Amino acid sequence: MLSSETIWILVVGGVVLILLGVFLIYMKTYVLREQKSKLEDLVAKRTVELEAANAQLETLVRNDPLTGVTNRRGFDEKVEEEWRRASRYGAFVSILMIDVDYFKNYNDNLGHQAGDRALKMIANALAKLFKRAGEVVARYGGEEFVILMPGVTPGETIEAAERARLQIEDLKLSHPSSDASAVVTVSIGYSIEFPGEMNSATALISAADKALYKAKLNGRNRVEGDRALNR
Repeated sequence: MLSSETIWILVVGGVVLILLGVFLIYMKTYVLREQKSKLEDLVAKRTVELEAANAQLETLVRNDPLTGVTNRRGFDEKVEEEWRRASRYGAFVSILMIDVDYFKNYNDNLGHQAGDRALKMIANALAKLFKRAGEVVARYGGEEFVILMPGVTPGETIEAAERARLQIEDLKLSHPSSDASAVVTVSIGYSIEFPGEMNSATALISAADKALYKAKLNGRNRVEGDRALNR
């Protein structure tokens, strides 16, 4: 028969073993929790970094690297989006097509670096003018810019086009080889339309381009409109 002292030692030893086991389980759980927490923090950090990288990539894909405004791809996506929106709500969509007058002469006489600086200043001036919700300023190619204006009236479109023309002229960038003015100027063609089954955003852009061609034929540094779509 075990003595009371032996029993006591066995009880104490058992309790110690149990406590030790509990402690080891606790430590293992604690370590696992810490590892899980660190892993979650790492995943969250990497997710934020990935989202930031994706956002930067989206910006690079849709923005013109020289001027910082939207590029043609970004504009094409936005104009289709606004065209669908205007179709749902019965609103006008307007396009301004803008071309820098005699820009080849400008580059040939003052150099391409001066030309790049001029394009940046023009883009910045346009971006300050057109910043209402839905409006987009884009470099369409070379020295050509395009403005998307959803939800404005024909009268507002014409006024906006004239403001844009004057804003560029007011930059007072010397242009000694221009036949239109002593400073850099732009020709602007506009088009306006209600979206419908018989027309499209592509046709709207084409109409603005035709109006731009008319402005250039008529002496440049002017605004012309193609209203064929609105008859």
